[in-house]
Amino acid sequence: MLWIRRLATLSFACFASLLFAQENAQTRIAQAAALNDEGNWRSSAALLEPIVASGGSQLSPRESLVAWNLLGTAHWHLGNYGKARRAFEMALSSIKPVTAAAQYAAVLVNFGTLQLELGQNDSAQRLFLRARGLIESDTDQMAAAIVNGRLAMVAVAQERYKDAERALAEAFQKAACVQRPELDELAALYAIQSNLNLRVHDLRAALSTIQKAIDLGNQLHGMGASVVLDAYYIIRGHIYVQLHEYQKARDDLEIAVSDLARNPGTNSPLYLAAESAYADLLHKSGSKQEASRLRKHVNSSWQELRRQGCVHCAINILEFE
Repeated sequence: MLWIRRLATLSFACFASLLFAQENAQTRIAQAAALNDEGNWRSSAALLEPIVASGGSQLSPRESLVAWNLLGTAHWHLGNYGKARRAFEMALSSIKPVTAAAQYAAVLVNFGTLQLELGQNDSAQRLFLRARGLIESDTDQMAAAIVNGRLAMVAVAQERYKDAERALAEAFQKAACVQRPELDELAALYAIQSNLNLRVHDLRAALSTIQKAIDLGNQLHGMGASVVLDAYYIIRGHIYVQLHEYQKARDDLEIAVSDLARNPGTNSPLYLAAESAYADLLHKSGSKQEASRLRKHVNSSWQELRRQGCVHCAINILEFE
């Protein structure tokens, strides 16, 4: 009977090893989520890559969806658009939407935002509308506010400003129904509102709304460096340029450029956005040759990011039903 006891011991050891692997993977996913929240996307990707490279054998379908979504988000912010697309596609194919509606909708929102950044407005809108359908069945008011905010972004990109106003009004209305709204998402809504104000040339309203986003960002992240705050400084700096308040614009944009060069790095979309705004500042304040050189560099970098991210850019949403 010794062989039976040995088999039982081996089986228990294998089972214990599997449990440890699952627990370890879950811990690393939680750590990656925290790193993403901090804007430390490079470290997050390094944690997640070995987990998903194993084929997800350590993970449940729901955990696999979360891991791929986090990895896609990290690569997206690092400017690795091709890797981000693949990660979001893997997330959506890992589970049926009815099984994890809220998590599935979160992937659709992130994937849609990537598509929007790539200029694929129609694909982005389809993904956001699909997410809204899942969220409405889940009755999550904050999630619904987020999706309406993203639909407002599409409308702004398509210059449908009345539609953008309606979507944002609905977003803020839904956020107001939440007892403790997520401050980062509320700040993002103010940033979208500021961009809309800027597009319709209401510069003072744009400045007021981006200041609300910055105040919420400071409340959430403190007064130290934060990728989230840097994104809002870019917007405020751009508004100051339009208001011809060049020193204030320089203060904001130099902070953003310096911070973002360190994290997430000079190839990231946010860093390029900061450099683009800085080029606009240089041009408007008289340094036109320097502005022209910087714009050429930014445009070339953007084209390369979009080229490598736009393989099969169009999304067939039916693939993920």
